[in-house]
Amino acid sequence: IEVPMQSTRRGLGRLSLLLFSILVSCFLLSQAQGNTIPITLDPLVPKQGQNVTLTPKGMPAGMFSCNWFRGAKTDMNQLIITYYPSAPNKSVKGLAYTGHEAVDANCSLLISNFSRTYSGNYTILWYAPGIVQTGNVYFTENLLPCKVFILLIGFRTVLSSRHTTFCIAKLGVWRGQAHSFFND
Repeated sequence: IEVPMQSTRRGLGRLSLLLFSILVSCFLLSQAQGNTIPITLDPLVPKQGQNVTLTPKGMPAGMFSCNWFRGAKTDMNQLIITYYPSAPNKSVKGLAYTGHEAVDANCSLLISNFSRTYSGNYTILWYAPGIVQTGNVYFTENLLPCKVFILLIGFRTVLSSRHTTFCIAKLGVWRGQAHSFFND
């Protein structure tokens, strides 16, 4: 059977386009991995009146700017502050700036005199040559005065009748892994 040359070219063109699309998709997926900025919180569970520091890890060399947002998205209406490392001490305040926030040379967000209204999601977005990365952290004020701390739970824990609340002191607990505990 003889296949017309024009039909073969059209088929090869489609195959080439498909292979190119797959290659680009794989490249983009590989670039997306490791694109989340880890953020540490100090103190881990802040109390009202304390100063809180949100520190991003892995700041890229040659970074052009870092932006902090109040919320889980990079919405310009929620921009707190933008910092430009190339111009030391140069920052631009956004619409969500309250007067309690500042950024240091490592792009850490410093929140002074923490109050319950500052609880929630915070997002960082930074730009460097060939790099655009974001990171997100959620935290809330420590509202319960904990006197009983459980560091490791490997079995059922029973509270005495005097205690109705306990706190779990564990680093790296994600939202969604938290559970309520009651004295029955």
